[in-house]
Amino acid sequence: MPPKRGVPRAPLGLPRICIACGNMFRRPPSQASEFCSRGCRWPRNAQACAQCGTTFRVPPSRNRSQKQPVRYCNIACKVIATREMRALPLTQERLKAVLLYDQETGWLTWVSCGKGNIKPGTRAGYVGSKGYRFITVFDEEYAEHRLAWFYMTGQWPKDQIDHKDNDKANNAWINLREANNSQNVMNKPRHRFVAHTPKRPYRGVQLHPCGRYQAWLSGKSIGMFGTAEEARDAYWRAAEERYGDFINRKD
Repeated sequence: MPPKRGVPRAPLGLPRICIACGNMFRRPPSQASEFCSRGCRWPRNAQACAQCGTTFRVPPSRNRSQKQPVRYCNIACKVIATREMRALPLTQERLKAVLLYDQETGWLTWVSCGKGNIKPGTRAGYVGSKGYRFITVFDEEYAEHRLAWFYMTGQWPKDQIDHKDNDKANNAWINLREANNSQNVMNKPRHRFVAHTPKRPYRGVQLHPCGRYQAWLSGKSIGMFGTAEEARDAYWRAAEERYGDFINRKD
């Protein structure tokens, strides 16, 4: 049967003298220690708790085994500090403290995520069902392209972020630009299920029952034309005048 609570598992050994401070102390025979406390055993490893400020000492082996240095004196202080950090709003400084953005590749990699199973330098996030990448930062999920914009400018986009090459996972800085919903839609390629049908030969062009072709832009009629090519050219002229570089001519 295990010993009762409060009863030591091993009897106290003979009195010993600490080789660091000279004080007399006792330890069980199984603990062959020559120091009376951690302060004498690790005198140079004293540090202040990041939460409560209490001075504590960490064994050198623990600092070497941990991927991140020990900052808190106990689990309770670590839990309180984590809750307070998660309650704060996400700022550019806090984002740069945990993530690093590469402008050329568009990757966001972890600098410090607070989780021991993720190594620094690992690409953050995952690919969603629609092709966009998402990253969870401080228990909140964000789209990677919006985080990249906030990382570079310090402000959240006013409306939407458009990918110039229509690759939803390519979040390189040169590939991102602010856009509204209409501009974002104009940059998307034509849907494959409605492309090149007899009644809709081109984007924005529809065959009218009278036999002529009608051009539409944003729900408004541009005019009636004798051929589909004339209606197509009129559509692109109106689209370029209204949306500029956001139009996508890949049909």
